[in-house]
Amino acid sequence: MSSGDVAEIDRKACEQAMVLLNLYHEVIDRKRECLEQMYHDNASLIWNGNPVNGAEAIKNYLQAIPDTEHNVQSIDVQKLSPLASQTLGGECMTANIGGSVIVGGIEHNFTQSLVLILDPNDKKPRILSDRFRYAD
Repeated sequence: MSSGDVAEIDRKACEQAMVLLNLYHEVIDRKRECLEQMYHDNASLIWNGNPVNGAEAIKNYLQAIPDTEHNVQSIDVQKLSPLASQTLGGECMTANIGGSVIVGGIEHNFTQSLVLILDPNDKKPRILSDRFRYAD
């Protein structure tokens, strides 16, 4: 496989991840009942130090947080190496996100680090690991 082929595969995977990430912040701000389908069944979340495991538990946890309005200022997506993806059980990417969020009327800066894994059935990315933290 040529370096051009690898670059094209990388580009397509990152574009697909960007679609999920742009939709994710809209869903968490306006349609939290749809969050579960964005997470892998065995996903984990650490939200400002609070651990939550499993897609349904994550949806329930995030639904309990006061209303939010995210302003994403940067997203960087990188495809993980084949060895890392093999270890995690599927093609994976990391995403680092930064911006600000209004939670319950209070504005905070935030950082978010995600590991995304492609679903083997529909080839859409799902969130496997989500680490969200205020950066105030």
